[in-house]
Amino acid sequence: RRVILIWRLLSDSIVVGL
Repeated sequence: RRVILIWRLLSDSIVVGL
């Protein structure tokens, strides 16, 4: 599974959004 990888990308996107 690559859920962790996807979660990392989402987390990065959220940080950039903030």
